Amino acid sequence: MNISKANVLNEQCSIRETELRDQRDGYVSELRKEETEYNSERQELQSLQERKTQIPGWLVEFRTRLCTDLRIDEEELPFAGELLRVTENESAWEGAIEKLLRDAGISMLVPGNHYKSVSRYINDNPLRNADGKGIKLTYLEADFHNYTQFNKELDSDSIVYKLDIKPDTPFYEWMETYLQRSFGDYICTDVNGLQHVPFGITSQGLIKSGRIRHTKDDRRRIDDRRNYVLGWSNTEKIKALENSVNALYFKIAQLEKNIEAVEADEKKNRDTKQRLGLLLYVKDFFRINWSYHVEQIYLLEKERNELLNNNDILALLQRNKQDVEQQIAGTKEKNKNLSDNIG
Repeated sequence: MNISKANVLNEQCSIRETELRDQRDGYVSELRKEETEYNSERQELQSLQERKTQIPGWLVEFRTRLCTDLRIDEEELPFAGELLRVTENESAWEGAIEKLLRDAGISMLVPGNHYKSVSRYINDNPLRNADGKGIKLTYLEADFHNYTQFNKELDSDSIVYKLDIKPDTPFYEWMETYLQRSFGDYICTDVNGLQHVPFGITSQGLIKSGRIRHTKDDRRRIDDRRNYVLGWSNTEKIKALENSVNALYFKIAQLEKNIEAVEADEKKNRDTKQRLGLLLYVKDFFRINWSYHVEQIYLLEKERNELLNNNDILALLQRNKQDVEQQIAGTKEKNKNLSDNIG
């Protein structure tokens, strides 16, 4: 290999080193993100398997802590989503209704007899989940012993008629009135029908709230059951999370293999660059021409011997040096013997 080619390869190794480092950094960043999502979804799956509702685990944990501190039965503080579900024969509207009612669904219902103590507790304490992160909580004063009934006649396509309320809950009549008052005007229609109603929703999730405001939130897929919060059965949500957790597991394993492969390439590249560096270091032939160095040593030794043998002055100095060294050695021996005799 000639020197110019070695220089080109060495430069290519430097470029490759940067590329591999960037590639590995990208894989590591993606791996950490997937691991975070995997751990979060696995934790949520475990929480769902211990209960029947679809409310996010971090809210259930907070309610458990609140009820423990205030000595309240958890069933007395339900989330609205635990008492509502989309009617089975209206599944085509399930995703859209989930989006419209999500905030209401994760709102905690507080009956009148617990309202004062719960309000004081929530006001006086920082709201945090088990990891210490701050959380947002909405609760509704649900005094089912003292409320005003709602008697407005609703359109036959109102979303209220696509919802079931849990039959055995003491909040049944209160919840019925709340839905009629807060969401009764939302009409299930298509995009053309939205032009003719002040409040409406399409099956694709486009929501009209008032005369001018329209919202469509596709940050989460409309059919992704991992984000559903309504209902008193979470079987389908558990299946969706199990599929997601398994997919994340295999994705993490693949990313780990990718990182190992890049690190192996990095090692090969470093070894090649090291060999090229050594080659370029000895690019002058005389650095590795051992016969040249042997010959130089022989010539220097020969010159030294000639100087010693042919130069009378140097020879005399050499003999005098030897005599002095012998005298010094003799003196040292005498001093040693004297010390031994004294000792």
